Amino acid sequence: GYCSFDLSVEEHYLSNGMKVISLEKPNVSVVAFAIYYRVGSIDEIPGKTGLAHYCEHMMFKTTQNLEGESFARLLGAVGGGHSNANTSLDRTCYHETVPADRLELVIRLEAERMANLQPTPEEAAKELEVVKEELRLNYLDDPEGRLRFELYQHAFDKHPYRTITIGKLQDVSGITYDDLMAFQRQYYCPANAFAVVVGNFETEKLLNLMETFFGSITPGKRRLEDYPVEEEQAIEKRFVIDMPVRKPSYRAGYKIPGAQNPDNLALQVLCAILSRGGSTPLGRLSQGEDPVAMYAFAYCRPSLDPELLIMGGVPLSGVTPEMLETRIDEVIQNIVDEGITQNQLDKARQQLLAQTVYGMQSSMGIAFSLGEAEIVGSWKDSLSLEEKLDKLTVHDINSVARKYLKVSNRTVGIVQNRSTLP
Repeated sequence: GYCSFDLSVEEHYLSNGMKVISLEKPNVSVVAFAIYYRVGSIDEIPGKTGLAHYCEHMMFKTTQNLEGESFARLLGAVGGGHSNANTSLDRTCYHETVPADRLELVIRLEAERMANLQPTPEEAAKELEVVKEELRLNYLDDPEGRLRFELYQHAFDKHPYRTITIGKLQDVSGITYDDLMAFQRQYYCPANAFAVVVGNFETEKLLNLMETFFGSITPGKRRLEDYPVEEEQAIEKRFVIDMPVRKPSYRAGYKIPGAQNPDNLALQVLCAILSRGGSTPLGRLSQGEDPVAMYAFAYCRPSLDPELLIMGGVPLSGVTPEMLETRIDEVIQNIVDEGITQNQLDKARQQLLAQTVYGMQSSMGIAFSLGEAEIVGSWKDSLSLEEKLDKLTVHDINSVARKYLKVSNRTVGIVQNRSTLP
């Protein structure tokens, strides 16, 4: 085999039901600690979008026993320790890498903010302005961010994926202190979280520390993963955003199933076949004989619920978004008509595997790989990737291309500057 994922990962439960996924790596000097909460923008209700991301920001603030910003300061003080967090559609993740002898500190800090978050109203108000500024800068005023935001709004009618993680400005502006605390108390609990710990520690000691600091926290409830189901899309949707951009941009989002459907992995392979590297069909649109794009791409992710496979690109000067769309559609049509080759499949499979292996070079890379798999299924899925990729056939890839890459199944968005149009 190309590589092996036979890592001796263990799974344990604390007395309150919280799951701990662990892998001992005695040959490294650090411990990577990641805590995942099963809460993302998918859990927000209409009118309250942006709460999950705002809550992530607030988790670094004052708690019962720690003054504001102490979290980062205490971790920064332990030579080489650093912490970060991010929110996606499906989950929120907090992670730290510390020297092996500082594992207890991380566990204490994470348990403290799970159970005892108590930001001051001033902190909350100030951080809300930070989040609003991020929304304005990266989404409302940024063409690519705005295009991504609008694409999901148009593609989905009722599923919460329709509003990406940053939220809508009018919703975020209206978030109250009570909204924040109710949200944090509902989702930030042992039953709705799990820890992934990789690195230099002894499992027994880890579990004792986890039990000491997390074990006494009231379990709460795991989220109900029961979200509105979209009607099947029967007709192409299109929209245009008029913005003062120097370069127009094209996006198409095709509805595809979530990670638990085997088609999802086949579609990830299809995206690699289409756009990973200069000699791929989409790569040639920018690096081939007759270039029309600065770049063109296709990607999709293993999501909890049905999501989008996104294709897009930025046309070269003198090329209209419509011309680029025509060329991208020719690439798709060619795959649908002619199919892919065994060689293309083998190459894409190697790339995905290599990327995964590369990502798992570090302890935190392994923790992320296990954690992301656990969110949409089971951590065990991340260790069986090679096996699943090996089973995929040319026929599997061709069949998902025909099934999902249909005009009627897509939402197309273009951002352009109308005033500069011929």
